[in-house]
Amino acid sequence: MSQTSKSSRSGPSPLTIAPDPCAASAVRDQYAHQAHTIIIGDESHLGFYGQAQTKVHALTQELRKLAEGAEDRALVDGIDEASADLKARILSACVATVLSDRRVTIEEAELVRAVSASLGLALPPVVVTGA
Repeated sequence: MSQTSKSSRSGPSPLTIAPDPCAASAVRDQYAHQAHTIIIGDESHLGFYGQAQTKVHALTQELRKLAEGAEDRALVDGIDEASADLKARILSACVATVLSDRRVTIEEAELVRAVSASLGLALPPVVVTGA
């Protein structure tokens, strides 16, 4: 066995796949486009979000192919979980923002609908109460 084989190393076992800066960047982009949707208050970044989400999915699939052990697979699963968590958080934040003044306009309800559709999540009940 060579000096560099896994079994001859001392200390914690190194990961067989290196963290992919592209995957981290794609998750960051996904988050940024979600944040812009809330901050700007319109649908202008939802398309960019969809592109970032697709990229995250593709990159995690590639990383999964390279994962050699349970630890590597757990790291890839962590990326998938972070991406899914962002989806739930963004929709929750949108609903909380819309409900903050206890009035829901048609435009606000439509924004929540668009965000939930773009995220592939069920539409939460939001009732229009004001103009």
